[in-house]
Amino acid sequence: MEPVTEPAKYHVFINHRGPDTKMNIASLIHRELERCGLNVFLDMSELQPGDNIIPAIEKAIDSASIHITIFSKRYAESRPCLQELCRILKSSHQRKIIPVFYDVQPCQLRGIEREPYAKAFQKHQCNDKVAKEVVAEWKKALRDVSELPGLVFITAESNYAKFLDEIVQLVL
Repeated sequence: MEPVTEPAKYHVFINHRGPDTKMNIASLIHRELERCGLNVFLDMSELQPGDNIIPAIEKAIDSASIHITIFSKRYAESRPCLQELCRILKSSHQRKIIPVFYDVQPCQLRGIEREPYAKAFQKHQCNDKVAKEVVAEWKKALRDVSELPGLVFITAESNYAKFLDEIVQLVL
């Protein structure tokens, strides 16, 4: 007899840099997936005052079946985003990752020495609080996820409704 396992608390975890995407594409994805009956983790919706943020996010990452990572032009400036991405990649051996390239191209995640991520990584590398090994892990994580099939969304050219339909179909 197979052991009974607890169901995942979250079906989907959305990794994103808040100032770039929280009030547009991230919240739209969140809303559409919840309309489909899925339990979706988006920090602004799930975290309550007084919550211990890091353990709550780590638990959500570990429990989610699907991870949507939204890469924006300033994503790499956020150490928490990069730390979450590394955890997603480590925990995703039997889980799905859907990269969303929001006004960036997958090749830009492979070419960290070029914009839009070059300045962010220069700052990380000069920061005494961030170990060189950690920065190298972040770069590798970006390269690894850039090789996964994902969706490119360019705000000046893309149709939000069609894009949201694609995300829903991929997740379901």
